[in-house]
Amino acid sequence: MGIFGSSASIHPAVEGVLACPPEHDQNAKFARKVIARESSAIVANTDNETLFLVSQGQSGMSQAVLVVTDDRVFQIHKGKIEKSFPHADITDVEIGTTSRGTTRVEIHTESFHQDFNPNDSHRFSQAIQIEVSTPRIGNAIGSAVTRWIRR
Repeated sequence: MGIFGSSASIHPAVEGVLACPPEHDQNAKFARKVIARESSAIVANTDNETLFLVSQGQSGMSQAVLVVTDDRVFQIHKGKIEKSFPHADITDVEIGTTSRGTTRVEIHTESFHQDFNPNDSHRFSQAIQIEVSTPRIGNAIGSAVTRWIRR
């Protein structure tokens, strides 16, 4: 038990599909804590869906959890779904490195490419962006999402 009470545990359905930093990584404990906080909301929002991947990262100025199911990809923060896109809308995934050395993952929809000019910042409303601590996690997200992209 910690100073401020016991920490939440990760729901078993979520535990089996985690993409977390390795235990020796300084972010591992924090990532598991964020996922534990969101795990009951994840399970509640995926009643008839199969979970394929759950990962924690930074989205903008807040910590978010990215979830890949058999129907969609969504980002959840403080128990609420912030962005959600069905697999049919997703066109590509970009993986890169930030100036801080973290791995950036962008999941784009068709609207991101077709409905906005390349210089229009509003197009990012049609994308999910998340920074994760290691390339392995970024590649796992990319792999989990691209398996559903229309060819």
